[in-house]
Amino acid sequence: PMNDSTDRAAAQRAHESLTEFTRQNFEAAFRSGQIALRTLVLVNGGAAVAVLFFLGTIATKVTVPQMSVVAHSLIWFAAGITCGLIALTSAYLTNLYDANVGASVSQTWEYPYSMPGRYTHYFVQVSRFAHIVALVAGAASVALFILGVLDVRSAVILLGK
Repeated sequence: PMNDSTDRAAAQRAHESLTEFTRQNFEAAFRSGQIALRTLVLVNGGAAVAVLFFLGTIATKVTVPQMSVVAHSLIWFAAGITCGLIALTSAYLTNLYDANVGASVSQTWEYPYSMPGRYTHYFVQVSRFAHIVALVAGAASVALFILGVLDVRSAVILLGK
């Protein structure tokens, strides 16, 4: 049979282990997610800048309707930037509410050594929702970039005819 000091030591180890595990995973997820989402925003922004540069280069060689065909692709890249920013904001909210989940859990001295708090369930729901929004917006940003590239390709082929 375990005594109070053994139970207390086991609880302390469990608390410390959970805290360290949570901290390391949040840091890794936060860093990699931020890098991926920032890259999406930068890639879409870079593509928009490239289209604008291309338009400046061909401005004296083509008609206004031909330019507008190329310029149309800017809509895809601007939407990709917007979705990337929505994803970044949602990722922030996911991290914020995940931290609130951890802060709302009460640590106890009896097994399983932690207990959900009054608002833990709410924080989990908001975190999940924000996470889904971040994933969908991030995927949309990638899709919009691809659509923009395909639109530019079609416009360049049309200009060549």
